[in-house]
Amino acid sequence: MDINGIILESNLTGASLLGIGQANLQKTAFIQYISPDFRNLFHDIIKKAKSTGTKQTIELKLLKPDNYSFYVFLEIIISHDKIGNFQKIRITATDISELKNAEAALNESEVYREIFDNDHTVMILIDPNDGNIIDANPAAIKFYGYNHQELVKMKISDINVSDVDFVNEEMQKAASRIENHFIFKHRLSNGNIRDVDVYSGLIHQKGKNVLYSLIHDITAQKKNELKINRHAKVLEAINQVFQESLISETEKDVIIKCLEVAEKLTGSEFGFFGEVNENGQLDDRVLSPPAWNVCETVNTNKLLKNMEIRSYWGRTIIEEKSQIVNDPKSDLDYLGLPEGHPPITSFLGVPLKEGGKTIGMIGLANKKVGYNEEDKVDVETISVALLKL
Repeated sequence: MDINGIILESNLTGASLLGIGQANLQKTAFIQYISPDFRNLFHDIIKKAKSTGTKQTIELKLLKPDNYSFYVFLEIIISHDKIGNFQKIRITATDISELKNAEAALNESEVYREIFDNDHTVMILIDPNDGNIIDANPAAIKFYGYNHQELVKMKISDINVSDVDFVNEEMQKAASRIENHFIFKHRLSNGNIRDVDVYSGLIHQKGKNVLYSLIHDITAQKKNELKINRHAKVLEAINQVFQESLISETEKDVIIKCLEVAEKLTGSEFGFFGEVNENGQLDDRVLSPPAWNVCETVNTNKLLKNMEIRSYWGRTIIEEKSQIVNDPKSDLDYLGLPEGHPPITSFLGVPLKEGGKTIGMIGLANKKVGYNEEDKVDVETISVALLKL
C-alpha cells in the first residue's frame, strides 16, 4: 500500500483471500475490505508501525465482496528509502478462521469434545504456567506416535526441539496474546523431526487459562523452500564465477573465485584445484587463500607437482566420481598427511570432466557437520559451469 492506504500490488494468494482478481484489487483502498468494527484498530496499528518503524501484528476481520467475513492475522511492515523517507506499507495476511472458530468452540464446554476429538487436525492443550501437556486429541496421538497417557505426562519442551527457555518465552507470547503464529521443529516418538506451523490461543477451561495449539505438518513445504533457496544460491555462485571470468586477466583468478564460492556454499574451511598432467599425476593449480594461511609444510609457498594419485582424495580421479569422506582417518585408503599439513576432518572431491575424460578435480575440506549429497550436487553443478567458461 502507499501512504494513503491504496493497494499498489498484490500476489495471487492475497487476491484469492479476498475473492477479487489481482487487477481489480490494485488502486483500491485496503480499508474497504476491513470489517467496520475493526477499522479504528487498523488505523491505530498503522500509526504505531509508522512511528516505531517496527513490524506490527494484529488480528482483525476482513470482508469479501459478498460481505462474507473472516478473521486474518496481519503482519505490517513499513519500508523506507535510503534517506529514511516513507516508501510503502507491506502487509502479510494469514487466514485464521479455523483458529478463531476452534477458539470459540473450545470455550463452549458442550461442543468441546466434538471439536477436539477429531483425527484430522492435530490439537493439544498446554498449561501456560509450566508447559505441561493437559490433553491431546486423536490426531495428535497419531502424529506424534505417543499414546494419550504418555503425552499428558510430557511437557511441550519434550516435543519442541528448541531450547527450553526459548520455548517458554514463545509460550508466554501466546498466553499474553502478543503472538499466535509460530514455526517450530517437533520431535516424534520415533525420533524424526518435523517442521510444524503452530497457531496458539488462550481459552478458559475448568476455572483456569489454558493454551490450545493447532499444529500443521509443513515439513514437505519447508524442504521445497530449502531446495528453491539452495538452487538460487547455486545460480548466484555460478553467476559470480561468470562475472569474474569477464573481468579477470588470468584463468587462475577465475579458479580462485570458483573455489571461494564453493567453500562459501558448502561451509568448507579451504579447498584446492588440481589438474592431471601428461604423466598421469596431479598438479596443484590453485589453493584457496584459507588453505595457504593454515599450511605449514615444507615449501609452503609452492604448489605441489607430480603427486601420485592415491588415498581417499585420489579416488575422485581413479573412480571418476565424486567422493564424500566425513571421517578420513577411518577410511581404508587413508595414508596420513605430510608434516605441517592442516588436519582434514571431512572431505569432498568432485572430478572435472572434459569430453568424458577426467582432467582434474576440485577438493574441499573441513565442513564442520560433514558433507552431504546436496553439497556434492551443488559443487558438481559449479564444476560443469567452470569448464564451460
